[in-house]
Amino acid sequence: MVDLTLSEEQEMLRELAHEFANDSIRPKAEHWDENSEFPMDTIAEAHEMGLLNLHIPEEYGGMGMNCLTEAVVQEEFAWGDPGFATAAYSNGLTAAPIITGGTEEQKQKYLGWLVEKPSIAAYAVTEPGAGSDVAAIQSTAVKDGDDYILNGNKMWITGAGKADWFFVLAYTDKDAGYKGMSGFIVEADWDGVSLGKKET
Repeated sequence: MVDLTLSEEQEMLRELAHEFANDSIRPKAEHWDENSEFPMDTIAEAHEMGLLNLHIPEEYGGMGMNCLTEAVVQEEFAWGDPGFATAAYSNGLTAAPIITGGTEEQKQKYLGWLVEKPSIAAYAVTEPGAGSDVAAIQSTAVKDGDDYILNGNKMWITGAGKADWFFVLAYTDKDAGYKGMSGFIVEADWDGVSLGKKET
């Protein structure tokens, strides 16, 4: 049986997150919705309070906390505003493949960005014809010397307009099905990266 009893530290974080949601998220939620505004300033406040990127390992500057702790904080954020919680957790989703499969150099650089300053990373998988059916993506990556050339379109990517970097899923071998997919780190200011119209 799994014990989900919160530790004293988790309870303290929950209370801190609840206070933050009550004071800094709920009063602004209607404004964000009405104006289709990404809550970057408030995400920066949450970062400064140590309420973001809790799962990033300590060796990369994070707090090294478990999924339950992250969920407890996100639940309080969602109590304040579900849209804010979704935006704030973009980093968690995007960092996960780097934590589990990135090189040491990638972990130092890209996880470091998330903990050093208020920063957004975006998880770029969904496409016009591929949402839940990830195998239907059309984006491709072709080897070019030491690099890859990526081609494709992504959509409904939370935080894309504010992101410093993206995790992008693309096919390197279409014939291999989902086993032919690869993940790529793409920095927002690299040549060839462009944003479409704002989706609301």
